[in-house]
Formats: sequence, structure tokens, C-alpha cells
Amino acid sequence: MSKVPFPELDEAIEKFVSAQAAKNIEIVCLADEETALSDDLYVRSVLLTDERELVHLYQICLVSGSRYNYTAVETNRISTRYIRMYTEYLDKKERPVETEGESGR
Repeated sequence: MSKVPFPELDEAIEKFVSAQAAKNIEIVCLADEETALSDDLYVRSVLLTDERELVHLYQICLVSGSRYNYTAVETNRISTRYIRMYTEYLDKKERPVETEGESGR
């Protein structure tokens, strides 16, 4: 259960999901995490996908007594093309290309 309410972020998520549903596009939530950066600073991060891109929405909240001070909701989008590029990069990094003569021939 969230320690801090994030109503603006909840509204942004609902608007995004509703807009995609109106286009018959299904959204899957991959992550919804709240992190305490300190005793009074929290960030909530939500990662959604429609299988064409990743959509990352997040918001920061500073708690001061009983008051909540929020940043604007931020949204980042990453296309599957760039995700593939990144995973290919990681694969190559984990499995360096064998140079001629190292293949055991």
C-alpha cells in the first residue's frame, strides 16, 4: 500500500489507459513502484506497455508535515525499435563476438 497518495499520477495513468482503450489498444502494467528517497521525499514510477512502446510515468512528492508538494507528472516513451537496440547491445556485451582463430577450429 502506498504511503503517499499520487492523485495526479493516478489521473494521468487513467487518461492514458482510457485513450488507448478507445483505440482498442490493450495496456499492460509492468511495474508500479513507490520509493522513499528520504523520510520526506517519495517517487512513484509506473511502467506501461502496449507492445509497441514502453511508457514510463513518474512523479515526485515532498511531504512537509501533513502537506504534499508534487512535481508535475513526467512521461517518457521508448519505442520497441530502441528497446531491441538496447537488448542487442546487452547481448553483445555479455557475449563478445569471437575473433577469427578463437572459435576452436
